[in-house]
Amino acid sequence: MANHQIPTDPTERAAWVMAALRLRRRSFAAIARDLAISQQSVRHALFQPSARVEARLAEELGMNVQDLFPERYSVDGSRLVHTRKHNSGGPIGRNVESGGAA
Repeated sequence: MANHQIPTDPTERAAWVMAALRLRRRSFAAIARDLAISQQSVRHALFQPSARVEARLAEELGMNVQDLFPERYSVDGSRLVHTRKHNSGGPIGRNVESGGAA
């Protein structure tokens, strides 16, 4: 797939990816099952970095991950942005930090 066909706007790219997957008889749900994650996690990877899901989407579409997400990878394929940090188990949220009630 040529790089110029992929929209750079995240919302347009999400629609493009869904359509391209549909043409291959694949879906976010199928990818989610394969990766043992939620379908929503697959969708979120289109807007928030997730190296594992990005790589799988690119694989499903038969392209390089840096072509699908050029803002997240350099030309040589090295990552430019970090993926989400996993929760360290510590408290999160404003109410916990400030001691206020929910």
